[in-house]
Amino acid sequence: MEALGGIMQETILVVDDDSLISNSIAFALKQEGYGVLLAGTGQAALQEFAQHRPALVLLDVGLPDISGIEVCRRLRHESSVPIMFLTARQEEVDKVVGLDAGGDEYITKPVGIAELAARVRALLRRSRMVASSHRPTTFKVGNVVLDAEAHRVTVGGRDVALTPREFDLLQLLMANAGRALSRQQILDSVWGTDWFGDENVVEVFARQLRRKIEADPDRPQLIETVRGVGYRLATDRP
Repeated sequence: MEALGGIMQETILVVDDDSLISNSIAFALKQEGYGVLLAGTGQAALQEFAQHRPALVLLDVGLPDISGIEVCRRLRHESSVPIMFLTARQEEVDKVVGLDAGGDEYITKPVGIAELAARVRALLRRSRMVASSHRPTTFKVGNVVLDAEAHRVTVGGRDVALTPREFDLLQLLMANAGRALSRQQILDSVWGTDWFGDENVVEVFARQLRRKIEADPDRPQLIETVRGVGYRLATDRP
């Protein structure tokens, strides 16, 4: 997400090899206040998604390299991001295949901008409601337990006092345990996309967390440094 006038701006990935269509959709979505990423191929879409983690994907069925259906299947292996298919095809079977592949919605081209904006808003609203109802509030990795509702962290049953920022960083790492998070992803999630300070702040807070939750902070077993990327919370510790 990006900050727009102090308000968090949701980003939408538009995937279509027709630049006239994708640019017109992008213009309309930006007018609605969304951030927009563009991709003209399936491979580019997968790369953009992995790098930016958009809030919604508008996905053309017919792409020049791999089909939108296959892109959808691959995204579904790693994410529950809302996916709306863009299709110029009228056959019911194409729509069914897209939904069976994991798509949430479809809209037929040529796209009516007002209808598209309304359906994007509705799909994002449903997605937020589902995410809120299923968001875990307690995380456990090894002997570290974080209770988000109680705002409490224990290590081996012992309470550990964390600052609000340390708590948010640990919650982010635990919610994505086993996954490498880039420094920019961490900054965007914990400090916000309007942060203009030094990204070394991530290293500082990671070091502080290690002092508080690691048995040996100089030889961390939980908060691992992923060289050239960022940090990962290990999942295979007792």
